[in-house]
Amino acid sequence: MARTGLTEPASVRFRDPVFTRDRISTGEKSIVQVLLGGKAVVTARELSVLTINEESLRSTVILDSGKVGASVLRTA
Repeated sequence: MARTGLTEPASVRFRDPVFTRDRISTGEKSIVQVLLGGKAVVTARELSVLTINEESLRSTVILDSGKVGASVLRTA
C-alpha cells in the first residue's frame, strides 16, 4: 500500500486501517478485502492496483488495473 507521507510502500495486514487516497497493489497469488463504511466489502484479486477515495457518505474505488468485486449489505 502506498500512502501519502510514506516514502516506501507498506505491507497490509488483517484489520489494518485504510485511509482515503491510499493506493493498494496486490502481488501474484494474493487478494485483499477492504471494508468500506461497515456496509460494503471490496475484493481485489491478484495483480490489481486500486485507490479508495472517501467523501461524506460516499466511497469511490478507482481501478487502475486488475479485477475487483464488491458486495454491499442490504438494509431493510
